[in-house]
Amino acid sequence: MSNQTLPTLLEPLAHVPALNQVQSMAFALTSGLTIEIACSGLIAAACQFYDEEKVSVSSIITIAFNIATVIYASITVWSNLLGEDNCVLGQFLAVFFAQIFYVLFDVFMLMKTYAVSAFSPNVLIGCIAVGLYRVCWAVVDIAKSHGYWDPEERRCAYYQYPVSGIGYNSADIIVDVFSTIVALAYNWKHLKTCWNN
Repeated sequence: MSNQTLPTLLEPLAHVPALNQVQSMAFALTSGLTIEIACSGLIAAACQFYDEEKVSVSSIITIAFNIATVIYASITVWSNLLGEDNCVLGQFLAVFFAQIFYVLFDVFMLMKTYAVSAFSPNVLIGCIAVGLYRVCWAVVDIAKSHGYWDPEERRCAYYQYPVSGIGYNSADIIVDVFSTIVALAYNWKHLKTCWNN
């Protein structure tokens, strides 16, 4: 790769153009349904807590994920309505809560992976390693990606830092692959045990 091609790889990726009326309605409906489902999850978790009167790690993660979902969906809708005065802060909050949302989902996946492995210490080490890798990319994305006011189009635009975009997406894939491989390996082990008996 020559030095002349490097700057073009790191040019800002602009936010998608403004939504038309039909797209706005579909977006608002989808966001509203997402918030409703997350609120239902919070109610179900609260009922489970009052029935069992104990708090488990999985219920804490579920509650945190549902709260993050409500905030993220709300801020995503709001971020499409930002003006010049609140563009930078609004996009920062959108990026921050997007990363919280995705990291909590990955933590939930890794927690389930650890449980499927019958709480294997080796799998726990792997879960911690890939989880920390994902958190590091979330921090980089929060620090490097940002909103800015586009005076030509008179709208709040979003700069996605290309390296962190690739990094956090690849980290999500690594979490998925790790979780899938562990689940398949442990389930295969149990199937072989059943077949041999």
